[in-house]
Amino acid sequence: MLDALRKNQVEASVYHVKRYDIKKTKIDVEELFNHVTQRGGKMRSVILNERYCECGVFEAYRYLCSYVITVCAHVHISPYQYVDNVCKIKNIIKAYSGNWNPLGSKETI
Repeated sequence: MLDALRKNQVEASVYHVKRYDIKKTKIDVEELFNHVTQRGGKMRSVILNERYCECGVFEAYRYLCSYVITVCAHVHISPYQYVDNVCKIKNIIKAYSGNWNPLGSKETI
């Protein structure tokens, strides 16, 4: 997950906020068009209060997509407050820190 977050932070550097609707807390982010690769120009909507991004990564994987990282940087807040609890290190450690017993063979079950 940390590798994915680092990748998303790098990707976020080529995005910029196009429109910010403070009433709806909806923020539109545009990927800059790269004339060399002929890629980019995508627009995605982000609603931080609802933990929603139009790209689908934010909801599906419960960690920060590059669009959310861009929005957080634009409004000067830490993106880590939007990391889901199931992805936080302390909860992962809790989940796997208990005793684990081998299942055994078919004969011992």
